[in-house]
Amino acid sequence: MTVQKKISDILPHRAPHAHKGQCGRVGILAGSHAMPGAAMLTTKAAFRSGAGLVYLAAPQHVLDMAIMHTPELIGIPLTGNPSQDSQDIFAASQKYQWDTFIIGPGLGPMDTKTCEHYHALIHTLYDATIPSVIDADALAIAKIAFKKDNMVILTPHEGEFSRLFGNISDRKSALLAAQKKSRQTILLKGKNTLIADTYGYSINPTGNAGMATAGAGDVLSGIIGSLWAQYAPENRQSLSWEAAALGAWLHGTAGDLAYQKKQRGLTASDITENLGEALTHNGYMEYHDD
Repeated sequence: MTVQKKISDILPHRAPHAHKGQCGRVGILAGSHAMPGAAMLTTKAAFRSGAGLVYLAAPQHVLDMAIMHTPELIGIPLTGNPSQDSQDIFAASQKYQWDTFIIGPGLGPMDTKTCEHYHALIHTLYDATIPSVIDADALAIAKIAFKKDNMVILTPHEGEFSRLFGNISDRKSALLAAQKKSRQTILLKGKNTLIADTYGYSINPTGNAGMATAGAGDVLSGIIGSLWAQYAPENRQSLSWEAAALGAWLHGTAGDLAYQKKQRGLTASDITENLGEALTHNGYMEYHDD
């Protein structure tokens, strides 16, 4: 059966009297010496999607650059030791009462031991009711099985998906098989982005070829983590599809708005700058539960 989901109906509600602590607290682990910009793109997108508070865990030089571009964020300096950094990130999540956690943009390749530490961190955060968005290099964590359903949203492009779940011959069939195997919510990037959870799947209708540009995925991760954090805590786990699908729709809508102005010169930052206008638009997502 196909159900029409109105965008305004799945957009997180914001009470007129809300304060910043009630509008989503998002923790992010992103950025490295080679790719500091990924942290800036992810944090800026999280704010532009409505998060009230955003916290970036990163090496000090990445934090210095990110705060220059986004002075609203709160920094958590890392040591470069995955064991210590995992402990510091969890301590920050409890101190600042994070609602969601984003890991992966711009981290660079991770060795086996680092993957194990961050995989354990994801479980620890989830046990503390903090679900995670896993993107880019951190998707290597997904090779280690998760014990609970829908505890994370995975956001691979086709290359990353193939490394995790095998070659793709048919996108929808591959996605549904991967979702059944992983029992997590998966967003498969590309033209007509696909999103699947335990109960069904959707195909995103927005976006354009101009969005095939560096950093666009980092922006998407920031949007999804921000939206997921804005749902009520008691409903958050059950709304992983809504967060991922709405994130893809807003990302694509902002990209369509940017493309009208920049055409082939569109950059990931242009997508972020059009998120405010995208949030004023409405439309539908088709959800298939067959």
